[in-house]
Amino acid sequence: MAQKTAVVRRTPYRSFALGSLPKGCRLCAAGKKSVFFITGVCNAGCFFCPISEQKKNNDVIFINERPVKKNNDVIGEINACRSEGVGITGGDPLARIDRTCAYIRKLKERYGKGFHIHLYTPLALVTDDKLKRLHGAGLDEVRFHLFLNDRKRWPILEKATGYSWDVGVEIPVLPKMERATKELIDFIAGKVKFLNLNELEYSDTNASGMERFGYATKGAASYAISGSEELAKRLLCYCKGRIPSVHYCTASLKDSIQMARRIRRRAKTVRKGYQSLTREGMIRTGALYIPELAPGIGYRKQLTQENRKNALAALRAALPKVRELDSTQGMDIDTGKPRITASPAFIRKSKRKLKELGLLPAIVEEYPTWDAFEVSVDLL
Repeated sequence: MAQKTAVVRRTPYRSFALGSLPKGCRLCAAGKKSVFFITGVCNAGCFFCPISEQKKNNDVIFINERPVKKNNDVIGEINACRSEGVGITGGDPLARIDRTCAYIRKLKERYGKGFHIHLYTPLALVTDDKLKRLHGAGLDEVRFHLFLNDRKRWPILEKATGYSWDVGVEIPVLPKMERATKELIDFIAGKVKFLNLNELEYSDTNASGMERFGYATKGAASYAISGSEELAKRLLCYCKGRIPSVHYCTASLKDSIQMARRIRRRAKTVRKGYQSLTREGMIRTGALYIPELAPGIGYRKQLTQENRKNALAALRAALPKVRELDSTQGMDIDTGKPRITASPAFIRKSKRKLKELGLLPAIVEEYPTWDAFEVSVDLL
C-alpha cells in the first residue's frame, strides 16, 4: 500500500525521488563519500561512457582526483575528505576482482563496519564466485548496470539477491528509449531495493557516440543531454507501485551539490592556518614561485621531475631569507607545485622585497583537491 501512495518529490539535492534514497546516495549527496576509481579496464564499450582518456581502458587507480601509487594514498585522501564511505567504480571493478576485494577488506579493517562501500558494475563479468567474494569482503551495496539491448543477461542480477546487502540498478536515462526502459523496470520490479536514474551527460570522450544517436545538450552552458530529464520524470511516475526507492540523479546534483560538499569538507582539513576559504569553498593563499616555473600557459606540462627538483632547491635556499622579512608568519614549501605558500596579506605587504629575492609573488585561488587546480592566479 505504501508504494501505491508514494509520490515523486523534489529532494534538497536538486534531484527527484520516489521513496527514500539508498544509503549510498544519501552519503554521496552530503559530500561524505569518496569516489574510488579502481580500474579503467572494461569491455562494455558504452557509447555514453564519460570517463577521461587518462582513465578509459587504462588499468589506473584514482581516489577522487588523486592518482593512487600506494595504499596510503587511498587512506590519505579519505582522511583529508573525512569520508564516511566510498563508491567503487571504473571501468569495471570486477575486471580486477582481487584488487577490489582487497581494498574493500582494507577499508573495512581501517574504518570499521559502518564505513559504507557501494560498487558499480555491468553484468558481463558477474559470477557466483565473484559475488560471494565481494560479500565476504564486506561490500554493503551493489549497483548493476543493465543494458537495454542485452536482455539475455538481465537475469544474472538475481544471483546477487540472496546476500545481506542492498541490490540496486543504476542506468543513464536515454532519450528515445522510453519503452525499452519501462520493460527493464518491469523486469527488476520485486527483485531490487532501488533504481537510480542518471541524467545523461556529454563529455569529450563520448561526443561521437552522442552525435551518432542524435543527442544534443540542453544548451551551450550545459553538459546535460536534452530530453533526459523529461523522460526521467515520466519513469519516476511509472515506477510507482513497482519499485520502492527510485532516485533521479541530475547533472546539477553531481557538480553543484555532491562535489561542492565533498571539496568543502576537504578544504577544512587541508587548509593552512594562514589560508582562507572563499564562499565557494576554494582555498585562497599567498604564493611565491621562481620565475622560471610560474603559472601560465603550459604550466602543468613544465612540472617535470627535473624542473620540480631544481625549483624546490631554489625555494629551499630562499626560504630562510623570506622568513627574515617577518618571523611571525607561517609559511610552507609546497612540493607539488612547487612554491612557497604564506598568507595573502604578507605576500602583498612584502611583494617588493620578495621580488628582490628573485621570487614571483602571487595571490592564488584554487580547488582544495589533491591536484589543487587553480581558479585564479594574480601575479603581483
